[in-house]
Amino acid sequence: MLMADALFSQVGGEIAEQRLITKRAKVLVGVSGGVDSIVLLHVLNALASANSWKLAVAHFNHRLRGRDSNSDERFVRRLADRLGLRCFVGEADVSALAKNAGESIEMAARKARHQFFADAAREWGCRRIALAHHSDDQIELFFIRLLRGAGIDGLTGMPAVSPSPADKRLSLVRPLLGISRTEIEAFAQRLKLKFREDSSNRDTRHLRNRVRHDLLPILRGNFQPGLDQVILRTLQQLGDEKELADQAAGFLSEKSIAFEELPAAAKRRIIHAQLIRKCETPSFKLIDALVDSNAPVVHSEGKALRRVGGELVEVESVSAFEDEPELVLTPMRAWQTRSLGSRTVRFRVQSGKMDKARKDPDEELFDFDRIGPNITLRHWRPGDRYRPIGMKQSKKLQDCFVNQKIPKTLRHQLLVATTAGGEIFWVEGLRIAEFVKLTSGTRGILRWQLEQL
Repeated sequence: MLMADALFSQVGGEIAEQRLITKRAKVLVGVSGGVDSIVLLHVLNALASANSWKLAVAHFNHRLRGRDSNSDERFVRRLADRLGLRCFVGEADVSALAKNAGESIEMAARKARHQFFADAAREWGCRRIALAHHSDDQIELFFIRLLRGAGIDGLTGMPAVSPSPADKRLSLVRPLLGISRTEIEAFAQRLKLKFREDSSNRDTRHLRNRVRHDLLPILRGNFQPGLDQVILRTLQQLGDEKELADQAAGFLSEKSIAFEELPAAAKRRIIHAQLIRKCETPSFKLIDALVDSNAPVVHSEGKALRRVGGELVEVESVSAFEDEPELVLTPMRAWQTRSLGSRTVRFRVQSGKMDKARKDPDEELFDFDRIGPNITLRHWRPGDRYRPIGMKQSKKLQDCFVNQKIPKTLRHQLLVATTAGGEIFWVEGLRIAEFVKLTSGTRGILRWQLEQL
């Protein structure tokens, strides 16, 4: 029983140290019937009394393996009954779900399974769902995401605690992340635990199985015998650096720096954080699309987002603004005049410092280097935001219009000027933006005048 005692102690220590499960908590344990989830259930059940935990079992039948899937379900039901635990069982035709959604079976299975877990957790009144992912899963996931292409978020692996993708109010906890598959199997053998074998785990048509059975043995045998520890150490380092990057991006986003002038990594971290807050999946493709352009980008369920400076706003559709007129201006040293609707703007660039710039009563002065060579002139759009000079945070233009008592009938006629990246620096009738104010470092000045026809 030495190994069993050691594993009980190791898992219990991880749970306590990371506060994965607090005293007197209710925990829904995801149990497929495989060795990993069976070991997780037995360990948590053994630790439950000392921690006053209340456990329940959740099993999802994916209906992918015919009689074997039904046998797995019966096995888990009987085990839960023998342990005196409530058992929640759900099922779905995952193949049909995948076909209808036009996605892989693995993705459809994951979505359906997490939705079932969330539904069962809410029904039972618990906020924690325990899953049996272990350190080998982390290593396999690292290579899967590396092969598919991933940023720092993907390569850091699974955290010990994360929100459920089906309900952000629920937490997924992974008490076995510090345990290897070899340790889990040895524990099951020593305690003579019965479990189900999933034949699909040997099917190398799936990328995970090719990584597990083909790639990793080659890497361990021919390149790095200590591969597992190397990768796990790399995951820890990447996690630490991700935390630093998030803090740095948050710090930069609060400064008076135009989004377009931020380092590429900071831009991605800022957009990533906003997608998480909006409960959207921060895919590499979506983040890059929003960083590179201020055009509307379609994401989940046909919704669209667009970036306004460094802020993400939701729009009704990609075509919502296609027919609205806008002008692209390229300021030079000579005065230029351009008209949009009933308004005309005059503008030019001059060299000079802030203390030598004299402002006429009917014009605004901007730091041209903060704007860039091209300007977009357009009308106000719902969702527009900017940070007025002297303020610490951005505001919706609609809120600014309400505060200024500008009638709704006039708002769509008001002009807005943005950088090439979509960051608003001037709004007709309002203060200029904070990031384009003249400073001691200003070397190029944009002179800007508005005329009404």
